[in-house]
Amino acid sequence: MVRKEYQKPQNSSKQKPIQKKDKALIRQNVKDRMEFKKEVRINYDRLANEQGKVTVFDNDKVIQNRSEILEKYLYVNGPVLDAQITLLEGHDQADFHAQAVCEETIKAFCEENKIAKANINYIAFLHKDTTYPHVHLQIWQKEPYLAKYEINNNFFKHLQSQINEVMEKPVDYTNNPLIAEEMESMFEDISMPIFT
Repeated sequence: MVRKEYQKPQNSSKQKPIQKKDKALIRQNVKDRMEFKKEVRINYDRLANEQGKVTVFDNDKVIQNRSEILEKYLYVNGPVLDAQITLLEGHDQADFHAQAVCEETIKAFCEENKIAKANINYIAFLHKDTTYPHVHLQIWQKEPYLAKYEINNNFFKHLQSQINEVMEKPVDYTNNPLIAEEMESMFEDISMPIFT
């Protein structure tokens, strides 16, 4: 009897091997079809009751509740790039870096597939329930749709380089819905005395 040696199963998503200098780990795959309720259950519902464990946002704002998330998915009609980006550094500023990392990913994705950024929509789930905070980023195209997204090693190399640069920069507090939301809540707590 010949004994077969155990072989580790291959991960179906494309992944660039991590380098010592990398500030994030990226995993991505393309989904031709998504079960949106399942996505919400996995990425939002299981953490929604734990304060500060999940933040959901898109290019405009922080998304506050489950119905807003489901409404966002109503406009998905083509393939979806599903990325998981684990932030290996800057955990204390994960909220602040998450949006910038997502924007860089979208920029690289648009360049690679020759799509105008205005024709892209996304939703991102920042999870802080693990040792390293991570973002589940789902990107899709508004009309017209490409039948297939091109993702290759050059894309990963470029994206990793861009994310490393973003993580090294000081946090940009302008045009960041995650920061705007936090600042808004801080000012709500402050009551100004009225002088007469």
